[in-house]
Amino acid sequence: MVLAFLPWLVFAALLLLILIWRGIGWREAWLGAVLIWWAGLVAMTEGLGAVHILSREGVAAGWGGLLLVVLVMLWRKQSWSQLRQRLSGFSLLPWERWLAAGGAVYLLISWVVAWMAPPNTNDSLTYHMPRVMHWLQDRSLTHYFTVIDRQIWNPPGAEYAILHFQSLAGNDRFANLVQWFALLGILAGVSLAAARLGAGRKGQWFAALFALTLPMGILQATSTQNDLVTALWVVCLLNSALVAAQRSLTWIEWLEAGLAVGLGILTKGTFYAFAAP
Repeated sequence: MVLAFLPWLVFAALLLLILIWRGIGWREAWLGAVLIWWAGLVAMTEGLGAVHILSREGVAAGWGGLLLVVLVMLWRKQSWSQLRQRLSGFSLLPWERWLAAGGAVYLLISWVVAWMAPPNTNDSLTYHMPRVMHWLQDRSLTHYFTVIDRQIWNPPGAEYAILHFQSLAGNDRFANLVQWFALLGILAGVSLAAARLGAGRKGQWFAALFALTLPMGILQATSTQNDLVTALWVVCLLNSALVAAQRSLTWIEWLEAGLAVGLGILTKGTFYAFAAP
């Protein structure tokens, strides 16, 4: 079970690295970190599967190696004073603290449900979780016989993440938390998009709270569906488009836009329709 926290440690270290290295706001850093983190997860999954070592040992070694690399980069950067200065300037107004507390309660309740309840939706039981178990059993992503052929041809981006936590934890305790984690990125991305469209602090908070309290979002955040993960990539691409409408993108921002498109296509077919505009 302890090994299942390795991917979260890598994400946290990556988030700190981007904050220090690029000197951007925490919301931009969060979106950048989740794009790189998930792209690394996909590359690791495909690489381990290609040589038939998609197992607990292989996944743990992959995340351990990534954590070591990011920690070395953090150590070499040695800009902790800059990070402290950036974080010290972060403050909330009294009314924002109340909204943040309410949102935190909302997130905590959904986290408890996601943690305590086993995957139980129809899609979870017919193709999300079975394909994960087949991959772990076969130690690769090779196609296998099944009468539910959605397991074979549906995009697997979200299930790749479930696969990693399933293998590291040895159970499905973390399966629902993949979508819950995607919701956090959506909240950061939606409020950032509102800011880039000219909304003030109240408008940004309203945008985040609106996204947080969507009934379908609440249901998705406690299941192994892939809609919130897909929505996360749409929100990332939207932010890239809003920046591109104001100025030329840097090579890093072009990379982030490309990763958002690639990960979206890898996650769900409906991404095409929402990303096209």
